[in-house]
Amino acid sequence: MDSIFKQLTSFEWWFTVVFVAGVVSIVSSYAKDWITSALSSFSSKYRKQAEVRSTARDMEIERLSTNCEMLIVEYVRTGFRLVKVIAAIVGSAIFPIWTALQKNYPEIDPLTHLFGWPPITFGLPIQGDLTTPILSLIILVYGIIELNAFLNRYTLCEKARARIISGKTRKVKGSI
Repeated sequence: MDSIFKQLTSFEWWFTVVFVAGVVSIVSSYAKDWITSALSSFSSKYRKQAEVRSTARDMEIERLSTNCEMLIVEYVRTGFRLVKVIAAIVGSAIFPIWTALQKNYPEIDPLTHLFGWPPITFGLPIQGDLTTPILSLIILVYGIIELNAFLNRYTLCEKARARIISGKTRKVKGSI
């Protein structure tokens, strides 16, 4: 059990987890359409659900491609989602380092020395060696979920933009 806690607090383990999670998320977002079509050949229920999702996605692409202002707003929203992804992934990597520094070297805690704040303590029922890995894992999972959502929305925006450029929209509102 002690070896598991040592691994959870090591930088190498967290770097590997973040890297692998990012690669898996990117691959899964691009392989999603292929996996959906493969699974729909096996199940009629899944095929119907995939058709409903595909229709909703096509309607959303059509809505964005007919209104340039909405497409720009969606790009901005997607950009903010990317900021949340980066903050969550970087936060999950920095959180264990910050906690280790604060625990081992309390005299160099920047919040205490620069701002006069007391050291950060988390009023959680979980204390000790489990707090950092559990909170970091929660932040990392949130970051992965947001990365997947970001990639889906970005792909949707790019398809709408490609439709505008190719001229396959009915009426482009708000274009110059």
